[in-house]
Amino acid sequence: MSGGLRRENDSASLNDVQVARRGRAVLAVGTTTFALASVLLMVAPITAAASPSYLVILKPAFSGTGFGHVWAYNSTGGGCNGAGSYSVYPPFFSARHGRGYADPFVSSVPCSSWSTQYEELYSEFGLNSTAFSPPFNVAHAGFRFHWTLNYYLYANTTYGGGNETSYAVAEVGLEGWVADLTTGKNHYSSNSFYNETSRYDTTGSGWVTPSGVKATIFLNMSLLSTHSYVFHTYVYVLAYAETYGSTSSVDHAYAQVDWPGIGPAGNLNSVYY
Repeated sequence: MSGGLRRENDSASLNDVQVARRGRAVLAVGTTTFALASVLLMVAPITAAASPSYLVILKPAFSGTGFGHVWAYNSTGGGCNGAGSYSVYPPFFSARHGRGYADPFVSSVPCSSWSTQYEELYSEFGLNSTAFSPPFNVAHAGFRFHWTLNYYLYANTTYGGGNETSYAVAEVGLEGWVADLTTGKNHYSSNSFYNETSRYDTTGSGWVTPSGVKATIFLNMSLLSTHSYVFHTYVYVLAYAETYGSTSSVDHAYAQVDWPGIGPAGNLNSVYY
């Protein structure tokens, strides 16, 4: 696979995502394999160095700004572009209702012999809080971002064999962090959550359709009454498809992330700190 996922260096926002995901203990609590198609659910156990103190419990409507962003990357190797992307709605999040949505679709086929063709859509939706200062110092403030997710991940590939490549991955995950506006320091979460399905050099499909997945992103930190803070929490979704082969090959890759049912299905239930 010569195209590869490119999230580390494409933009400052994507770098922030990668920094937030490094250095966390992650525990696999469920793994299923569909004949070279894998579905992986990852969450970290909730542990803390000290018992947190909760000053505030927030629920919708949240005070802050909802946001939705999308980044698209594709190949142009060989003077063509055999990759495509599609999204029914732009990603969004309602601070009032505490819910959001994103639905990337991507596909790839060889359009120039032995030139990697890939398409990637990476989206985020979530909440940026308004600035706040605690009424007094708190030695161990435990931030908890409680989400409920209903989503559909799908990856499909047709593989021509030999030195050809057909690869697709669909992924959803959560992030959360707190910024100290007084010092400029960011405090990133201690755990992570993500779920994915993928297909690599095989013919067939892999999918996962969990319902009502409850996940909590957490971090512990000290709060000072003389400082101002903001918190950020969001859902990210990734769809990536890549092929490599001759123009006469059958290689094809397709990935999709969707939120089945009526209305948005990434729900921020509450924030504790």
